[in-house]
Amino acid sequence: MNVSLTPEDLVGQGTADGGLAPFAVLSARPEPATGRADFAPSQPDTAGEPTEPTAERLAECAKAGSLDSFEQLVARYESPIFNFLRQFTGNHHDAEDLTQETFVKAYRSLHRYDSSFAFAAWLFTIARRTGASHFRSARRFSELPATEESTEESPATALECKDEQTSIWKLVWTLKPKQAEALWLRYAEGFSVAETARIMRTNQIHVKVLLHRARTRLSRIITTRRQVLRARTGLRGQETGNRQGLEKQKAFL
Repeated sequence: MNVSLTPEDLVGQGTADGGLAPFAVLSARPEPATGRADFAPSQPDTAGEPTEPTAERLAECAKAGSLDSFEQLVARYESPIFNFLRQFTGNHHDAEDLTQETFVKAYRSLHRYDSSFAFAAWLFTIARRTGASHFRSARRFSELPATEESTEESPATALECKDEQTSIWKLVWTLKPKQAEALWLRYAEGFSVAETARIMRTNQIHVKVLLHRARTRLSRIITTRRQVLRARTGLRGQETGNRQGLEKQKAFL
């Protein structure tokens, strides 16, 4: 997908909302999304080649009126933002629309950005608020009752996939939304606990609690599903043995 800014989007920069007022089963983390490499300050190039500007530097240039700098930011973060929003929407087209809206809000709110903070965390905060606003009526971002679970896909079926890591992330989204969101930001996107708290508009202690509860719950789900799979495998083996025994008896008779 391509995020583009229309002439109307460029008018009135800074007037729209969107700025800041953002175990074992997860030990094999997914590969970071494209565009995450510049969250830390760029290291000097010993070969003398020009270094790539950091996101924070590009944001400062964009604040000064450089549209090219902002387009570079879009190129870096379009994919991570889209993937983040798609996890909540479950819909490719909705995620595309919300990604576009996120970058428009970010551009208009550049005057609020403080480059002493990571640009990625600031941008993800806007994305989260945009998604939350879009789905507020459905209460998609609110905590579900403890007994309510997703029924879109059986976790047992997910565990049968060849790619265990992908299966685990499918199970993550059967957890309570805030727990799943905390896991995604911390382990899939690689944000620190502090950055995750900033994006989720909460404190670090709450994030640590969410992560602990999510990992505990996920471990229990995986253990239960594996026990079920082993039991089913054992039953199938027993049924096969019984059929073979009956066939031998018939042959003997």
